[in-house]
Amino acid sequence: MIEFNPEKTIQPSVDPKKTGSNQPTEKNDFQNVFQQAIGSVETKNNAVQSTSSVSEIRPARFETQPQVSDNVVAGQVDSLINTLEAYREALSNGEATLKDIEPLIDRIDRQSDSLSKACRNTETDDGLKAIADQVLSLSSMELARYKSGYYTDA
Repeated sequence: MIEFNPEKTIQPSVDPKKTGSNQPTEKNDFQNVFQQAIGSVETKNNAVQSTSSVSEIRPARFETQPQVSDNVVAGQVDSLINTLEAYREALSNGEATLKDIEPLIDRIDRQSDSLSKACRNTETDDGLKAIADQVLSLSSMELARYKSGYYTDA
């Protein structure tokens, strides 16, 4: 067992009040030491040299988003339409519950986000762009209906 004796010193104190080694200093002691330190450093007077000017700086070019082809957009539109069709069939099935339908809602949400990003990153054909916009509009409407509780029995 360990015993503690408050009278026994474990480590000598460095507190000046306890050691009695506190001596008053002159008013400008720090300033004198500082000036000595500054004076001991050698300073060199180097002539300033000018650098040659750069005539042309070209900015770095980075593609932040890779370009997406029309085929990728068309494939994503087709995939989202197929998911919306499966969603329609699940809603028309009288035995399907909302918990059964929820994975389809999650998939519609992910596919809509992906299609929206793909449409922003490409110069899509106007006809394909119109179809993609209609599918995105329909999917966002169905997501809003589901999340608002439109299909719950009140």
